Amino acid sequence: MKTLDEIIKRDDYKKMTSQLRERTEELAYKIRNKMVQLDLKSVYKPAKGVVLHVVSGRSNVGSYHYLAVVEDEHGYAHYCIDGAYSGYVHGDFNCRVITASNAQCLKFLNAAKEIVEWLDRVESEKTSEIESALENTKNL
Repeated sequence: MKTLDEIIKRDDYKKMTSQLRERTEELAYKIRNKMVQLDLKSVYKPAKGVVLHVVSGRSNVGSYHYLAVVEDEHGYAHYCIDGAYSGYVHGDFNCRVITASNAQCLKFLNAAKEIVEWLDRVESEKTSEIESALENTKNL
């Protein structure tokens, strides 16, 4: 059995959560960019238990963009998942951004494959709509 000092000195969780955040930020940044490219800026539920929102806005100093996980059913509690911001954006006390918890990051990572597959379906649907509109107006 491990002693109390041995248990206290462990930092496995600290190391793993650091890797968790790094991977979450990497994937969230890519997913956010793809969502913006596809004009997906509102609140979306691409995977079970995950609600995403591309947040864009302006502070007194400049603009900001980040991918948020939404924690309540009304879409009000946003937590930055892509590491773009934490604290007050551009030092503006009217623009507070809260960083996602480790539990929120883990939930996001566990749903990442489903989110990417959803993005693929959305892009296919949007592409088909555009192709159809172009074809329908070809002879006008």
